[in-house]
Amino acid sequence: LCALLGVVLSDEDNPRPLCILKNSSSLLENRPLGFALSGGGFRAMFGAAAVVRALEKPCYNASTGTMNSPDLRRTTHWGCVSGGCWFTNQLLFGHEFSRRLLTEDRFKSFLEWWAARYGE
Repeated sequence: LCALLGVVLSDEDNPRPLCILKNSSSLLENRPLGFALSGGGFRAMFGAAAVVRALEKPCYNASTGTMNSPDLRRTTHWGCVSGGCWFTNQLLFGHEFSRRLLTEDRFKSFLEWWAARYGE
């Protein structure tokens, strides 16, 4: 995924950013965006949640010197199976789920909220 997006996860010269976008005419801005999420029950669901949450974090664009991130609202294609579908349905149709997933300071806080609401 990093190679496809032109992203470097670490940069020795500037270790602060989570990732660096190499190309200013980024694939993130100009092309359709799709996600394929695998099955595997709760592990797949929370794995997908962690990936989407990480993708929403700002990335440093080295060519412009600005922070940006992919806009999930631009996503044109969602493919999923089992736990990936559990996640996708909650993300797309569960407003509280989406808000908390993308705004909670810690992923653990999000998981605790989800478990209290839906767990046994």
